[in-house]
Amino acid sequence: MKLSSALRTAVVLASAASLATLTGCAATASPEPAEDLALTSPDLDADGRLPDWATNSVAGYCTGENRSPDLAWTGAPEGTESFALAMTDPANSAYRHWIVTAIPADATGLASAEDGAIGVGITGSNWQGPGRYAGVCVDDNPYLYTLYALDEPIEGDASTTYGDLLELIDGHVLAEATLSAMPADRE
Repeated sequence: MKLSSALRTAVVLASAASLATLTGCAATASPEPAEDLALTSPDLDADGRLPDWATNSVAGYCTGENRSPDLAWTGAPEGTESFALAMTDPANSAYRHWIVTAIPADATGLASAEDGAIGVGITGSNWQGPGRYAGVCVDDNPYLYTLYALDEPIEGDASTTYGDLLELIDGHVLAEATLSAMPADRE
């Protein structure tokens, strides 16, 4: 079927007007970009070191109070149902320092606590045993705190290891943020 030139012109103009309207609507209706998940600690100094009190107490080698640092986060993605946290030692993968599951979705941080007894979530197992926290220790060795925003409530128990945590959160991570920290300078 052949269209008359007047009809073709009308169809082209109507299509162009529709496209302009749609493009204009899309530009004004686009959502604000989501803030990225960020993990911070007010306890870190300018060199990325934690205070003496955050150092573990291990057989006289480390002689701190073994307090977990204050941790804070912003930018939890929409749909976050819970958080999980892991503290690891990248230089020695056998030493996992802190595993926490079942952190509520409305949490925006964890307060400093003796032996990492934070009062929310469930503390899993580390190299010192079930339900334990092991602070930083080795000089000039960065330790990583990794926070995971999850799309469903994930709950471990006192025996949950780092490997267990990774299995529990597999396929449920909406975002993650990492914070590097070192022990206080002992000089």
